[in-house]
Amino acid sequence: PRPPTSTAMVAAVSCCLLLAVAALAAAADDVGGKVDVRTEVSFDRAWRFHRGDPAGSEQCAFPLNRTGWACNDTVYAPVHTASDCARACCSGVYDVGEGCTTWMYFRNDPHKWKENVTSGCYLGEANKVRCQEHPSWTQIHYQGGSRQQPYTPPATYSFAAADMDDSSWSRIDCPHDFLIESDFTNTSDDQQHGYLPRTGAFGWYRKHFVLPADWQAGADGSSPLTLTFDGVFHTSRVWINGDEVTHLLNGTGHRNGYTPFSLRLDHVDGIRFGSAGAPNVIAIRTQADFGSGHWYEGGGIYRHVRLLKTGPVFLSASTVTAVFEEPGRLHVTAEVSNELSSATSGDVTFALADSSGVPLALSVAAAVHVTVPAHGQATAKATLDVSKVPRWSVQLPTVHQLRVTFGSGDIVDTVSSTVGLRSIHWDANTGFHLNGDRVVLRGFSNHNDMGGVGTAIPARLALFRAQMVRAVGGNAWRMSHNPGDPVLYDVLDRLGVLVWDENRDYHAARVQDMSELVRRDRLHPSVVAWSFCNEIECHETDGSQSRAFRAAVTGLDTSRPCAANLNRGASNSITGSLDLQGVSHLSVPDAPGTAYTSWNYSFPWEHKVHPTLPLVSSESSSCTSQRGENVLGGDVFDVAFNGECLSPWPCLAFKTHGEGDPGRCRQSWTFLYDPHTGKVLPFLGGHLGIWTLHDYIGEPTSPTRSQSLDPWPQVSSNFGSFDLAGFPKAAAWYYRAWWLCTADHGDPGRPPVAPSNCGVVKVVQEWVPSAPFVAVYSDAYEVDLFVNGVSQGRKAMAFANYTLWNVSFAPGNVTAVGYSQSGAVIGSDSSITPGVAASLRLTIDAPHPSTGTGKALLADGQDAALVRVQLLDAHGNPAFTSSANISFSIASGPGRILGVANGNPTSHERNKQAWRTAYHGLARAVVQVTDDSAVSNRDLMYQIDAESGPVGTVVSSATIVVRAEVPDLDAATISIAVSTDAADAVYAVAETSIKDPLKLF
Repeated sequence: PRPPTSTAMVAAVSCCLLLAVAALAAAADDVGGKVDVRTEVSFDRAWRFHRGDPAGSEQCAFPLNRTGWACNDTVYAPVHTASDCARACCSGVYDVGEGCTTWMYFRNDPHKWKENVTSGCYLGEANKVRCQEHPSWTQIHYQGGSRQQPYTPPATYSFAAADMDDSSWSRIDCPHDFLIESDFTNTSDDQQHGYLPRTGAFGWYRKHFVLPADWQAGADGSSPLTLTFDGVFHTSRVWINGDEVTHLLNGTGHRNGYTPFSLRLDHVDGIRFGSAGAPNVIAIRTQADFGSGHWYEGGGIYRHVRLLKTGPVFLSASTVTAVFEEPGRLHVTAEVSNELSSATSGDVTFALADSSGVPLALSVAAAVHVTVPAHGQATAKATLDVSKVPRWSVQLPTVHQLRVTFGSGDIVDTVSSTVGLRSIHWDANTGFHLNGDRVVLRGFSNHNDMGGVGTAIPARLALFRAQMVRAVGGNAWRMSHNPGDPVLYDVLDRLGVLVWDENRDYHAARVQDMSELVRRDRLHPSVVAWSFCNEIECHETDGSQSRAFRAAVTGLDTSRPCAANLNRGASNSITGSLDLQGVSHLSVPDAPGTAYTSWNYSFPWEHKVHPTLPLVSSESSSCTSQRGENVLGGDVFDVAFNGECLSPWPCLAFKTHGEGDPGRCRQSWTFLYDPHTGKVLPFLGGHLGIWTLHDYIGEPTSPTRSQSLDPWPQVSSNFGSFDLAGFPKAAAWYYRAWWLCTADHGDPGRPPVAPSNCGVVKVVQEWVPSAPFVAVYSDAYEVDLFVNGVSQGRKAMAFANYTLWNVSFAPGNVTAVGYSQSGAVIGSDSSITPGVAASLRLTIDAPHPSTGTGKALLADGQDAALVRVQLLDAHGNPAFTSSANISFSIASGPGRILGVANGNPTSHERNKQAWRTAYHGLARAVVQVTDDSAVSNRDLMYQIDAESGPVGTVVSSATIVVRAEVPDLDAATISIAVSTDAADAVYAVAETSIKDPLKLF
């Protein structure tokens, strides 16, 4: 569709002159002696941190117990525990008229709390809410509390004072998740968040900084200095030099822990320039004692911070838009702001360059003359002819830089934004189309954390996690259930992974959150849908809320559909505001073998009810499994074999062969297929939300899978195909077999991953006495199993299925061999009974070419590596029964141990330490580079960071040597290369790795 008609221009704008010449594009890059006034510098370094408020600080409390009471005239709040409900009442995050004095948390059915739309948190307004005791209601169903007046937080704290001595506080760099540093504690309030305690989780950050003297405003009275935080969880209060400036965040305040906020430092009274006086001090109180999610959300300044200086006439990056339209036109806009007291005029130039900023040989550019009024804005528009520029796609995700330059006299300002040229179309009858080709979405939902680092995931680890989507044949990533880190979107753009972008708080008072999401992410070619909400959080009654959210989206972008992840059969008022309906966890009849129309009940039914609304499976297949576990028992709640997953249905007839019962398909994503044709149902866009690719902290399951019972010692989910440490489970090979290795290489939705590891043969169980049977995942036509060399007989492999043998254990090995239909061997896999651990083997999973993550760390002071430690027996075979304690250290080089993990969902060992016990013979160290030689504007960064110390020597290369030790075994070391070459930066690696043969190991 065409972009919406622009709003009225603030100032007169001349007609656009379309120039099909490369010279103007080059002019946008080479300012030819003119002064570019834009300077950006990292503000991540040299913070001081303390957990907890000053002693004696007043905290919010509810002295009146309302458990078992019924309260009327309340407002729904999308939070998921009683403690979060109480803290939400205190926080002011959700508008409750004159202020909240009462909270109640209602759980209609404690065994199905996520499915019942009447369950949840309700907040009562002062002088309006009315409560009365309800004797038949119990604490498990109904909890609550009241106070006489709305909570008013202290006006200030001693930790905010400019002269407060913070020298004893911890020294940290951002991104920083302080909750991941906690000890696991068996407290029911923190169950859904992985038992990392959030009571009193107030994190204080302070930073001393010096603004260069020449940045001070001149006679014109304006020198814009903008400090931007990409994410602070959950809410924040900010002081500069002892004065609170929270009201200035984003100009009016900010309440969302997942979207960015900015502060104009030049608008702060008393801000100081130059080094003659005392440095400036910024103090931030982050409140992470509650959230809105039923999973681990972290806490603190967990995303990047940066400082931007511009001139008084400048371009705003957030106003740049680029909408592609076939047959090859790029509609672009940008806004120029003028903070001078007189009008100014100049040319806005739009030019397309390659991803490194080099103008395209056949590029086109456009120049627009604008006049910008005093203290006003002007919008420039142009249309570029890009008919000869390569498109962005799953198989060839070519990205470009859109360089926008405003020039007036000798002063210019330039903004560069990453864009990709692609068209998308969602159709109610033919599904999803990318550049005119039908693409079947195959993807995963994912949360935001990883073992060892929590929610502060370094960019190379984000690249690793995204590459694993492609390694198993996926092409989509659903942000669940909140806006992700901007770094992740930049990675997914370069990998050709499609994104379902999802808002967090669906509430009448939080429409602005949706606007912030769209404004932030609308340039990303990977983003193909805007989702308002998830499941029961899509709760509303009259449609006014969804209409407001739709207006927020369409006012900023009409090139993508408005969507939501709705529970099956949800036909409430929200659907009237949607362009695309996502379906979560469809229901099916209990008995297999029924007719096709009943077998595929949900999707055809949804299509029949909403025949003009495009449809996609946005969440499905919550299959639990765990690496290396053969049998249920003790503290282990899941096993490696996930065959008893969701579906009771027989496998698809068109793929079934062999004798007897072909088995049953266990994954509900197979319901997308028509069993008569073997193709995805024509009206479906695919399945973009398998739950999940990666395990995550929180939402643990009890032995009976009931979240109403205490799952301790389980602290994490088991839904992923990769565990918390990033090690693949057997399920990863399952998806690789049925997604990557069975897709036609000409399929426009198949990642262009080299097929070196196809076909897949994976023995699921470890060959030890506890193995109850042996299952194999494979895309082979037939599989044979050999126990110590003796065949157990070939078995046919049905579509999306497995083969299974009931065999008696005998020490030695089991080997599975896969055969093609012609009888050729396509692959094999073995599991060998291990001996005791005798040695260590260290390998690097990232950076490593086999995982598409490069060959070296960049010396930016933040890049991080994934080091794997595997215990081996005397024969060099994996000692997967070992749980030895492994200690890590940096033997030499510019590195530090950032965190540790092992993937064990019942491990209560700290994430931030230098040792970890092995889980099934494996453990992980996250190693971060400390050399920052490759940082842009490095000298300026050190000048601004008052506590950063002197500038070090810039080195061209270095090596980090990591040492691992286990008592009574020889220590082992491995070297990690460190580089200052821009080709080793994460985004550059992502672009060049697109056809690498990604491995699972």
